[in-house]
Amino acid sequence: TPDDYFLCKAAARGGNTHCFYEYAGQILEDVYSHDIASSYPRQMVTKLFPVGAWVDDRRKAIIPDAANLIHIVFYKLRLKAGVTVPYIARGKCQHCGGVLEDNGRILSADYAEMVITEIDYAIICRQYTFDDDPIWVAHKVAEIGFLCDEYRDYIKYMFEQKCKLKKADPYFYAKYKNKINALFGMMLTDITRSEILYDGEWKESFGDCAELLAEYYNNKKSFLNYQQGIYVTAHARADLQAGLDLVGKNAIYCDTDSIKHFLKLLELFATLNAGIIAHNEKCGWHGVEVDGRTYHCGIWESDEEYKRFITWGSKKYAYEYARPEEHGGHKFGTTVAGLNKQKGAEVLEREGLEAFDLNKIFKEEESGRLTAHYNDTIRWEQMEINGHKIELTSNIALLPTTYTLNITADYKALIDGEMEWSD
Repeated sequence: TPDDYFLCKAAARGGNTHCFYEYAGQILEDVYSHDIASSYPRQMVTKLFPVGAWVDDRRKAIIPDAANLIHIVFYKLRLKAGVTVPYIARGKCQHCGGVLEDNGRILSADYAEMVITEIDYAIICRQYTFDDDPIWVAHKVAEIGFLCDEYRDYIKYMFEQKCKLKKADPYFYAKYKNKINALFGMMLTDITRSEILYDGEWKESFGDCAELLAEYYNNKKSFLNYQQGIYVTAHARADLQAGLDLVGKNAIYCDTDSIKHFLKLLELFATLNAGIIAHNEKCGWHGVEVDGRTYHCGIWESDEEYKRFITWGSKKYAYEYARPEEHGGHKFGTTVAGLNKQKGAEVLEREGLEAFDLNKIFKEEESGRLTAHYNDTIRWEQMEINGHKIELTSNIALLPTTYTLNITADYKALIDGEMEWSD
């Protein structure tokens, strides 16, 4: 129903990307990275999803062995000691007040209203304390089961092809990675998207939700359910959380399917992987054999070692490789939203990791970034460029621009120990 759909949209959330603020802005030595191999495919093949209609439930408690969609208001939320990555994102709250925030995550709040699944609820209960009597505004329950066999078999096939192509054909390996990502992406595609119309002025038009849902589910080409898409990412966040719980206070940074941390911790991750492999095989998914190596979907793999590492928050970190010879002699790397990886690394090659500091300006030729410039008032005009006459009218020009490394004032206050409350 439309009500169910709006609750699902409110509960939809992506990966868990965050930095432990106590380490933000510091150059850290001897940092390790572990990644989950194909996290989303594993969720889609081996985990359980809502497979029936949502029904109202009046009990103010999680119903076991079922999918639970909960519209809830927590009071007096407080993060427990030792938690490095707070789970509740302020941006996913409908309303909240008296908030102490960690770069978009709630450390404490007088109240916070949100829509979550039973998977989210379990993590919140482990990480936070709150009043014993939260308000359950709405509670929907559905039966659970595996995704259809045809879809799961196709995901297995795609993963097998990707493993076989990893060393044999890098180009098609990348294409299969893209296709596997699309298998999840189309599960969480909005069914009731608005239309942008123009009749002398621009308008956004919203269709009737009930009609659009009926049109989708009555279409013979439709074979996916939106509510199952929200559980792919929820299960993936739970798998990531298992890694974070394992690493504990050694966690520095996480991003959807990876953790940067102190200490090598190979034995602990090997124990975690044994449980993942056993669960995969219980679901009928055995490893893929390629050139004498067995690839298992969803296990934690040792990804990289960094001699030095620094982060300023989500999608904003740089590092010095421990073994540059494995990276073509390149010593540095960057991952920054809005900054070209290669060009950012080239700047650090010249200036060192210390240059990755607040208010650092990457010049136009250093950022690889483009900004849109709108030329709306031009009528037809003729220009001559390199001896060629061309006619131009209104246009959008993509021009190189700078990138400045910065953070919000609130986040800087938290890092500096000047905690401020906000409403």
